[in-house]
Amino acid sequence: MKIQKTQDYTLFRRIKGNRNVSQPHVKRLLEAIKNDPKTITYNPIVVNSKMEVIDGQHRLEAIKKVDLPVYYIVVDDLGLETVQKLNSVSKMWSPMDYAKSFAENGNEDYRIYIDFKVRFKFNHDVVMQYLSLNEPMTGAMFKQGKFTIPNVARSFELATYLQDLQQFYDRITYRNAAYGFLIVVQSPNYDHKRMYRQMKNYAHLLNEQPLANDFAREFERIYNYRQRTDTRLF
Repeated sequence: MKIQKTQDYTLFRRIKGNRNVSQPHVKRLLEAIKNDPKTITYNPIVVNSKMEVIDGQHRLEAIKKVDLPVYYIVVDDLGLETVQKLNSVSKMWSPMDYAKSFAENGNEDYRIYIDFKVRFKFNHDVVMQYLSLNEPMTGAMFKQGKFTIPNVARSFELATYLQDLQQFYDRITYRNAAYGFLIVVQSPNYDHKRMYRQMKNYAHLLNEQPLANDFAREFERIYNYRQRTDTRLF
């Protein structure tokens, strides 16, 4: 592979789905280039045949700021998957980076993931659990673009219920508590108005638990507390 050189920055294109440029990272690279301009000669950026940047978009932005030539290598048939793999080694992609990447390339489930996370502000694991409704979904599947949402309306409904109760128990959106509540809230007999009243009056009786199933039993206990046997959840 031949290293080429140009000062025509317009040749280079951002590959669709790559994460956004981090200005603090560009600033760090800029300082390194100013201290030793030769670094750009032995660390060329990598582009594909369409001149889309596969590796080095932050270096490219830093080089532009000091008006120096760009050293680059053209490698055919590289795409977004290569970008993700390279970046995961040099600087870990966050779940939101993956979501934005797949959403930009037209995956509707990842666009919904972004909207859901922005709205409810739950951590990634809780968002995954509520959107998948306990269907098997691994982190690897999420990174491979295989994340699916079986029932969008139901997921938003259950997340709203969870958020409703946060005022009475502020740790309810933490992973094990949120998972435990998800078990309870999916019972066919669940009545959210009743749970709201019970949590308002008796959340102070709720005991911290180490596991999701234990939290589910605690929420069940609060739901059933001082209620008639025939109206109990389970």
